[in-house]
Amino acid sequence: MTPEIRQQCMEVYADICEVLGEENVMIGGGFVRDTLNNVEPKDMDIYLLSKKNYTVDHWLNSQRRWERVLHKEYGVPRFVVYKHKELPIDFILSYNKETPDSIIRTYDFNICKCYYYYRKIYKTTDYNIDINNKTLTLCKEYEGSMEMSMKSHLPRLKKKYPEFEFKLEEGWCDDTD
Repeated sequence: MTPEIRQQCMEVYADICEVLGEENVMIGGGFVRDTLNNVEPKDMDIYLLSKKNYTVDHWLNSQRRWERVLHKEYGVPRFVVYKHKELPIDFILSYNKETPDSIIRTYDFNICKCYYYYRKIYKTTDYNIDINNKTLTLCKEYEGSMEMSMKSHLPRLKKKYPEFEFKLEEGWCDDTD
């Protein structure tokens, strides 16, 4: 993503904040993670935190710059995804009222658990541990497909962070119920 594209993405984010309210949207995951670590981001994921789907659907369709897609990568049934037609932006709507913390809990790898909200960057303890230990920890609380994470997301993370080691979070294989 070139600096010009990054700037255009931030302008789209600002437009969305203006229309929907800054308290109702956040940028999560890879864009924030990669920006923090001086790595080139692939795209920007913008999340709607409020339950304004009808209003947002109408607004997105009127913009003609967004296309609703079935996004297998997210693997979490409560999300609806719109892709920007010209920029590498996914706008992710939830069927539930969300908080930034409830969104990042759905992320598969702890290194992705950071976000931008109300003009501030937030990093979770799990994110900091992975960065400090140079690990890519697959989170046991992930709601999506482990197979998708291993086949699609892990190779992209390994390419961007080759010195980081893959790790399963403790408790993945517990049979102690």
